[in-house]
Amino acid sequence: MVHSHDSSPLDRGTMGKTFVAASDETMCMIRTADGERLVTPLGPDLARVAVEHARPIREVISYKQKRSFEGDYWSATLGCLVHHESGLEKRFAVEADFRREVVAYSWQPLIFSWPRGTPGRRDHVPDFFCRLDNGDGLVVDVKSADHTEAAADQFALTRTACETVGWQYEVFSGWEPQRAFNMEHLCTYRRTRFIPTPPVRDAALTAFDGGASFNLGMRRLMREAALPEHEARMHLYNMMWHQQLTFDLEQPLRSSTIVTAQNP
Repeated sequence: MVHSHDSSPLDRGTMGKTFVAASDETMCMIRTADGERLVTPLGPDLARVAVEHARPIREVISYKQKRSFEGDYWSATLGCLVHHESGLEKRFAVEADFRREVVAYSWQPLIFSWPRGTPGRRDHVPDFFCRLDNGDGLVVDVKSADHTEAAADQFALTRTACETVGWQYEVFSGWEPQRAFNMEHLCTYRRTRFIPTPPVRDAALTAFDGGASFNLGMRRLMREAALPEHEARMHLYNMMWHQQLTFDLEQPLRSSTIVTAQNP
């Protein structure tokens, strides 16, 4: 591995991108949490690097009339902001925040560079890296469904690179419309102010034990915990976000929707 604060085998491109210098083997560069640049060939040693805490590998350039949907998403998993440069990237930031198996994640934390002579060779910055609760790493490319075919060769190269390290790989193309509506609704209740107290949480789990309609379970919670409806709702939505209460996300959330408590 090559570690460097001031010098490394890098070339700087335009628009804030950083490129690994051409090599005879596939290389990976990561900018660690303390700002150190790590440049290394692919291999199992990379699996031990805390990529989920790495800084963005390239500088983000903002300017007037920039067409991309750029911004920051506050992650309940991380307790901090995660950057995104498109609406679809924001949706994956929400998706990663929602997945119970994701314990940490970072935006554009690494760059792959393929050897000279690789067909279609170019440097590639995946959009996200996720650390899973079993210790595995997950590399994610975000691409709309109508652009995935054109990027198939790039995806194949990236998947092979990930397999060499021992990371999983995924291409995220968004949600179906109903799931998108439900996710966008529930994520507004992800913040800590909506988390129920332990007694209210336990009452909610009891109210939906074995499954109950949303309305029936909410009424049970209101009665048991002496809560007004608006407070009961916000706590239930927070528990749905954290998947302590579950329902079919592909279907509309109505008063008649069956909601089921999950074991803590």
